[in-house]
Order: sequence, then C-alpha cells, then structure tokens
Amino acid sequence: MHKLPTYLWKNRFDRLYFRRVLSPILRGFFGTREFKRSLQTYDRKVAVQQARPLLIALDGLEMKLMGENEYDFITEGWALVPCGSPACRLLRG
Repeated sequence: MHKLPTYLWKNRFDRLYFRRVLSPILRGFFGTREFKRSLQTYDRKVAVQQARPLLIALDGLEMKLMGENEYDFITEGWALVPCGSPACRLLRG
C-alpha cells in the first residue's frame, strides 16, 4: 500500500479529497482554516494528477496576495483562473 501525499485525504468510503491547511493570508481570502475539495475519484494516481493544479493555484494565489509574483489572476467571485488555464480553477463550495 502506497502512502498518500499529505495534501490527499481519504474519507470512510475511500473517496479521495484534496485538503490543505491554509496560511493566515489565505484564511482571510477564503474565510476558513482549510481548503478541501472532492477529487471525484477513488484512484490514487488520478487524484495526484487532479490535485497538482490545485496546489499550484493555491501557491500562486498566496504569492499574489503577498505581492511576490507577476502572475495574472482573473477573479470571478470565488472562481480563480490563474494563467487562463481551466485546469487551475478553484471553486468554492
């Protein structure tokens, strides 16, 4: 059995979720201590592939809010589309 990466969480039905504890700057943006989304899969390999864009988008958003990068984020309510890539969308709820 392979160990799951720290950002993946499995519920009692073995469905995989992306989960990340947010830094204080991102807590202010999302209004919560953690970011958790279902990856709609039970397959570990698929979950890792689906989680990578979320990791990149959260890191990019954090750097953008801290003023440390030049990435262009388009915000539409709670939807964030970094670099114009639909694979990097973060949707609240």
